[in-house]
Amino acid sequence: MIPDFVRRVVGQAGRSIRTGLMPLVSNAAVTRITSYVLHFLLGLTMSRAVIFGGYAPFGVGIVGAFGNGTGSVCALAGALVGYFLPGGVHNSFKYAGAAILICAACFVFKSLDAMKLDFFMPAVSAISFACVGFVFVATSPIGLYEITMFVTEIILVGGSAYFYKMALSPSTKKGEGARRSLKQQASSLILLSTMVIALANVTVYAGISIGRTLAVLAVMVAALKGGIGSGSAVGIVVGLSMDIALGKPMFGLTYGFAGMMAGILSNAGRLLSVLTFVVSGALVVFSTGQSQVQMPALYETFIASVIFMVLPESFFAWVSNLLGIKINSAGDYPERLREYARDRLGLVSGAFRELYNMLASTFDKTSRTNDADITTVFDRTSGRVCRKCALMNICWERESETSFSALNEVSPIMMKKCRVEADDFPQYFSSRCLNFPKFLNVANEELTALIHRRQFNNRLRESREMVCSQYSEMSNILETVAEELTQDITFDTAAEERIQKFLKPMGVNAKVTVRVGSDGHKRAEVDGTDLTPMHRERSKVRHGIANALGAETGEPEIMRMKSMERWIFTEVETYTAIIGVAANKKQGQKVSGDSGTYFKDESGTLNIILSDGMGSGREAAHESATAVRMLERMLRSGIRADVALKLLNSALILRGAGDGGYATIDLLSASLQKGDSVLYKFGAAPTYIKRGKKVSRITCSALPAGVETVIPPVLDMTKFKLVAGDIVVMTSDGVADHQNDGWLMEEIAEYVGDSPKELATKLLGQAEKLYSRGDDMTVVALYIETTA
Repeated sequence: MIPDFVRRVVGQAGRSIRTGLMPLVSNAAVTRITSYVLHFLLGLTMSRAVIFGGYAPFGVGIVGAFGNGTGSVCALAGALVGYFLPGGVHNSFKYAGAAILICAACFVFKSLDAMKLDFFMPAVSAISFACVGFVFVATSPIGLYEITMFVTEIILVGGSAYFYKMALSPSTKKGEGARRSLKQQASSLILLSTMVIALANVTVYAGISIGRTLAVLAVMVAALKGGIGSGSAVGIVVGLSMDIALGKPMFGLTYGFAGMMAGILSNAGRLLSVLTFVVSGALVVFSTGQSQVQMPALYETFIASVIFMVLPESFFAWVSNLLGIKINSAGDYPERLREYARDRLGLVSGAFRELYNMLASTFDKTSRTNDADITTVFDRTSGRVCRKCALMNICWERESETSFSALNEVSPIMMKKCRVEADDFPQYFSSRCLNFPKFLNVANEELTALIHRRQFNNRLRESREMVCSQYSEMSNILETVAEELTQDITFDTAAEERIQKFLKPMGVNAKVTVRVGSDGHKRAEVDGTDLTPMHRERSKVRHGIANALGAETGEPEIMRMKSMERWIFTEVETYTAIIGVAANKKQGQKVSGDSGTYFKDESGTLNIILSDGMGSGREAAHESATAVRMLERMLRSGIRADVALKLLNSALILRGAGDGGYATIDLLSASLQKGDSVLYKFGAAPTYIKRGKKVSRITCSALPAGVETVIPPVLDMTKFKLVAGDIVVMTSDGVADHQNDGWLMEEIAEYVGDSPKELATKLLGQAEKLYSRGDDMTVVALYIETTA
């Protein structure tokens, strides 16, 4: 049984070999030998696919998938070699025995008509593995975890045999135009996923994984030829495979998101698609803080990109045929493409939501296991020590109540001290026990194992909750993007031409984009590699662009990137915000641990971020600066503030697992058009709002970002409306806290000026007098006035 895509490889290999061996070997023999080699390699590869830290059922599944015949024997030989190679799984004999039994069963049942049924060999494989596996389970201590994993392996053996058989079966249609069924496509994806699991831990120079490189290449190809649907699906599936193989909850999110973005631009060509994949994947990798895999992941993406760019078009045509894709080569229809992208984003969002629900329910069931119960300590101890004791029946049957009563007395003492000693046991128990010293030692061993299991389960639960949270938030982001695609995007081409005409005499060669929002406000962007003339005549440029737009604009926002510069002009809003900042570092430190920034996003919302890194000095500065930079990038990309903060919290928790550290977050998002404002806080110091002579305080009960692993995280959010004349003061905790800020509220209430810089400097000076720079100090003051 040779699948279509393997048949073509075999045919090409056969033609090459026959060129030199024609006098010696017939055409059929070359093809047959090559297919046997491929069967052997598949068996070898699948036997090396290890999941959950030490389970390898897929090599058994591939033997069952081939059924009877020489191919099954070759696959068995490959699986046996793989299971017994150095670095294999611990229970190699269990898998080898099951594979041999399956192969024997194939020859026993080969004459039965039932062999032709799709489910027969998968069922035989599952039953064979269950028979062999039961022997190994029965001879070792049995707990709920062991039983659960035994049942899981039986399901995986039967399921993999079924899907491998589907993937390796020929297409129902013949010829070059044959299309594989949806079931075969899904099965092929499962086969690919387990293959990359096997190769995930095969690394070369600088930790570069062959499996992850092939996984990235597969996602790129699927995104180019299958679009957003195939790119997302393949990315999520192979990414989750990497997560399972390597135990890092990162690749499903990275490959899924990068595959989706590359799929969106699949019609723009191979180069733009792969660039989008690289940028999107790098953004997710760095935002999750997985520093130990950042550089290898980038190397792997680069290698896959090079391979992707040099692959011949015939290969992509074959992939399109395999996926059943019909490319529409008609003209460009922007509206139809927008609707298509919106619908596909909605489907991908639903897929992420479904994935979240599935993982959440699965993890919830797994978390109910009671393997960390204190009673297991004495259950396991008695199983190891008392089984062959002469007093077994007396202690645990005839006088069981007395024995259990003694152990119940010891249990709370044992958990309090994290150790049990001889004096902790009642005299009637310790004096009667024939093997009491051994019983005591084994009880302490089992107690230590219990504590370790509890710690492991807690970390595992937190990691699982974090993975679920990331998929949930990714679904929310995609829903938001899909909603935005339903809104009309209007460009003022006439204004763009007027701005181009205005800039041309100045020697500025730039790309100009003018967008009109749903509220009628205009936003102009000028992009160029050399905008030096605009710097020399900044005031003239502002007035000239305002005239071209037909609307007054504020001061331009200038963004500098590696090879270009962008000037952003937005139509003036109802209110103008004046910001003043005063800061000083802790005495004895070279740098301040506080960081902050402020900017306006595309919607015209003013965002002010203030972060205080835990501690002081360079490490605190690094933590706060990282948090501010990540949050700013997410807000600028259009991600909602509450979603961005939850993602930031998840990233800091994952990062803290390896490096430690966390930071407070103060985020003020204020609409300068209507004054509607929201203040978000993660463990931050109070914020003060002055209106007239009255000063209000907004405090925070949430912990700093990156500390609390509760899902969803506790986030303080306060909504209010700003009007002209209002003053907002944000501080770090080195200035004051809500238990000692009376002086601060009095200073703000008595201030009668309109200079936020003056107010911030005054408050900082008073704080330094009171606290002598015992901590990093930062004051940000915001004054709202009506636009002239």
